[in-house]
Amino acid sequence: MIRRLACTGLTVAVSLVALCARAEDYPTDAEVAGAQGGKVFLGLRSGYALPFGAIEKGGALNDVFNGHVPLWLDVGYKLTPNLLVGLYGQYGFGLIKSADSGDPDGCPSGVDCSGHVIRFGAQVHYQFGPGGTMNPWVGYGFGYEFMSLSMGDGISFGASGFEFALFQLGIDSWVAKGVGIGPFVALSLGQYSDCSAEINGVTGCSLGPQRFHEWLTLGLRGAFEL
Repeated sequence: MIRRLACTGLTVAVSLVALCARAEDYPTDAEVAGAQGGKVFLGLRSGYALPFGAIEKGGALNDVFNGHVPLWLDVGYKLTPNLLVGLYGQYGFGLIKSADSGDPDGCPSGVDCSGHVIRFGAQVHYQFGPGGTMNPWVGYGFGYEFMSLSMGDGISFGASGFEFALFQLGIDSWVAKGVGIGPFVALSLGQYSDCSAEINGVTGCSLGPQRFHEWLTLGLRGAFEL
């Protein structure tokens, strides 16, 4: 009996030593983050969005906006370790151009001006390295956009339309299990089709020939897998 117990103990000891010797071969919690499907994904983004294109023919978007600062939320589900489907939504704080810069469409001196850009829709992401510490990803989405601005108490303008494409590229660096952070770039392609306006109590609006516009967003994303 004693000999059998000694042999059993020796076998267990050898197994533990071998396991410890190979421990460095196993991935860390950060490395296995995102390596499984069937997980809920949350993303929080912010950065700076640059305007391109036109609101309508003859009316450039960057005649009104210097850009906007988005607060962006991603909600999705990992169908596989690589494939994520979900929704996106953002509220952007618009930065209105000043008329002092020589732009007649800008905010007049001494007037309180503000604007916002709201975008939401569906998206799909493909992750190239879900089991690695660094996880590059690409994405595509489509949705709808609302833009508005006000100049003092008497002038307001809003426009809305479809966002036909949202191209995305980024890298998540997993800093802990289920927690990552990294840079991203996104380019949206949209077109305003409806508008509203009010000038000193008089309402009414019509857009000229429609033109495409783009928002180029550069920023950081926090990634969370639950």
